[in-house]
Amino acid sequence: ADRLKGIVPIVGLPHWGYSDGPLLDGIRMMGMWGDKDNVVPPISNTDDPDKTMDTDGGWYYTSSDKVMKDWTAEKGCVGEGQDPIDTDEDWGLGEFTDELSCTQGCTEKENGDRIVGCIFDGGHICEGDFIWDPVFKFMLDDPNSPTTSPSTVVTPCEENDTDEFLLRILNNGSTSTQTCGWLKTGNDASNICQKNVAYTLD
Repeated sequence: ADRLKGIVPIVGLPHWGYSDGPLLDGIRMMGMWGDKDNVVPPISNTDDPDKTMDTDGGWYYTSSDKVMKDWTAEKGCVGEGQDPIDTDEDWGLGEFTDELSCTQGCTEKENGDRIVGCIFDGGHICEGDFIWDPVFKFMLDDPNSPTTSPSTVVTPCEENDTDEFLLRILNNGSTSTQTCGWLKTGNDASNICQKNVAYTLD
């Protein structure tokens, strides 16, 4: 869990009563929700502004505004997660103002640790490619990453054929691993394990 950087819920919200905010410190969130979603509605369609209900009337969910409020409060920030997005630090969201309406929480944090929520014009499936660029920029923008200084030694970190990764957990609970070299033998070899990863070490 200490390796979890953040979450990006896309057309997903907690069931009513289960919105607790982040359970671990340092977790970021960028949510994408469709304003016409009738399966997991992000905007209240009940008497309670914090509660939504699917159109079949079988499930209750937490509104996106309430989720933003809970995450902002749990991270010890001021406000309710309805701050405007900073145009100087918007992860490319400003390029899609016609498609997305976004707010953020924890704006006052100097390290860029933010909570972002966006409503798009759509239903329970987001078919717009416009979400992916901001999502990846948000996750790659590490607020806790070290910065380079004159006393910092920069050491490149790169993938090796012998590097292992978890492939799956088997039914008996044991793990199955593979290597980058194994990945290179597949159809996607040109896209996987071919690039160096820049990383800064103190």
